[in-house]
Amino acid sequence: LLKKLKRPVLFSFQLLDLSDYFKMFGFILVYPFRVIRKIRRLKGSSEDMLLRFFLWDTMDHTTVKNYARQLFGKHISGMKVPAVKCISWYENQPQDKNFYKGLRSTHENVKIYGAQLYLWPATLLHCHADEEEINFELIPDRILVNGNYYLNKDSGLKFEVGPSMRYSQLFQTKVDSKGKTSLLVLMPFFEHEIDMILQMIDEANLSVALFVKFHPATDKKKYAHRIKGKMQIVEDDIYTIFNRIGCVIGKSTGALVEATSLGIPVINIETRLGVSHNYLPAFGKGIIWENASNGAEIRKWVKMFSDLVTTKPDLINSIAEKHKEMFFCKPTNEKIDNTFGLCESGNEP
Repeated sequence: LLKKLKRPVLFSFQLLDLSDYFKMFGFILVYPFRVIRKIRRLKGSSEDMLLRFFLWDTMDHTTVKNYARQLFGKHISGMKVPAVKCISWYENQPQDKNFYKGLRSTHENVKIYGAQLYLWPATLLHCHADEEEINFELIPDRILVNGNYYLNKDSGLKFEVGPSMRYSQLFQTKVDSKGKTSLLVLMPFFEHEIDMILQMIDEANLSVALFVKFHPATDKKKYAHRIKGKMQIVEDDIYTIFNRIGCVIGKSTGALVEATSLGIPVINIETRLGVSHNYLPAFGKGIIWENASNGAEIRKWVKMFSDLVTTKPDLINSIAEKHKEMFFCKPTNEKIDNTFGLCESGNEP
C-alpha cells in the first residue's frame, strides 16, 4: 500500500549495520548469565518466587529480536533531524519498550504516541502501562485509547481518546434486529474452546439458522463434520452479517462490543477453561448481553433477547448508544489531525 502511494519506507534491517549484528550475537551469549545473576539477587517474597520461576522457565527464549528493536531505535535517534515523532501501535510489549528506549537514547526532541486504538479486556495484563516504567523511558509520552472506557483517570500517565480508525465502519452502519431470528456464532482462537462452544450449541438444540464464523487462523476443515442442520460456515465481513441476524454468540473477541454498540444482543460464552477474556462492560448486562455456560442458558437468552428487542427497543438502543460512546470515537479527519498533531509545523515533533 505504501509503495503504491509512493511513500518513503525505512525498514529496521536497512539501518542496522555489521556492528549491530555483532552486538546481537554478544547479547545471545551474555543473556543467560545476566538472567542467572538476576535470579540470584531475588529474595523470598511470593512475587520474587513467581518471577524466579518464569525467568528459569523462559531461559531458552533469548529475546534478541527485542534487542534488535532497541538498536533500530538508536539509529533513528542518531539521525540529524530537528525532531522525531513516533506514532506507534502500542501493546506495552518488550519490543515496544526496547524501541522507545532506543529512540530516546540520543535525540532530545522525541515525542512518542502509543496507539492502543483497539478493544481489549482488562484481563490482558500486558496492556496496562506501569507508571514505574516512566523513569526507565519505556512508556509513550501519550497513550491513545479507543474510547472513554479505557481512560485511566487515577494514573499519572497521559491518556487521551484517539480516533477509532479500525472501526470506521461502525459509524456507517445501522441495523435493526427486530424480527430477525438467525444467529451469528463468533469462534475464539483456541481449539478446546471451539469444541466446548459447539457442544453447547448442540445442547441448546436451536431451530434457527446459525452462521458460524471462525478465527482466521483456525483450520475450518477440522470442524466441517460438526456443522450440521441449519448451521453454515460464513466468511463475510461481520458488518455484512450483522444486518441478517438477531443475536451474536461468541467468546474472547471485541466484535461482541461492536455488536452491542449497534443494538445487537450478545451471549458471551463462559467455558470455564483458563482465563476468561470478557470485553463487555457491566453496563447493559442482562438487557443487551449476558453470560452463558451451557446449552440451556444459550436457549434461554436467545428467547429473552428476542423478546426485549421487540418489546423494549428504546432501551436496547439507548444502551447501544452508550456502548458506542464508551468504546469508540469517530475517526474524522479533524480528529486524526488533532490527535497526532499532523498539522503542526516547525521543529515540534
